[in-house]
Amino acid sequence: MTDCAMYNLTLDGSHPSTICVEISNLRPSLESLYEMLDSEYLSEYLSDFISDFARTDEIMPEDHTLGFVIINSKKKHLSFAFNGLKENYIKDIREIGTKIQQKGYTVEYDIE
Repeated sequence: MTDCAMYNLTLDGSHPSTICVEISNLRPSLESLYEMLDSEYLSEYLSDFISDFARTDEIMPEDHTLGFVIINSKKKHLSFAFNGLKENYIKDIREIGTKIQQKGYTVEYDIE
């Protein structure tokens, strides 16, 4: 079983993509997402992001979802919903979420 964060990404009007990111890659994936939001070529960066961070080409039955990262770049909205995360992951989420908020995004947290 692999602990995952499920990302639902709607960037630059693209069709939503859902990927499983191994929880150990949460911080690097959030940092990459933060950098990607400044790009004029979001759809190109989305492909790179998926190839860099998606655990597999499809969601697998053995994936254990710890939570969700949902972003819509057109609406400038980001939501985090997690349950049972270790404190270091929560700290990473809040730190990078604050940086994304400074880019003008509405950021919501539902972390237990």
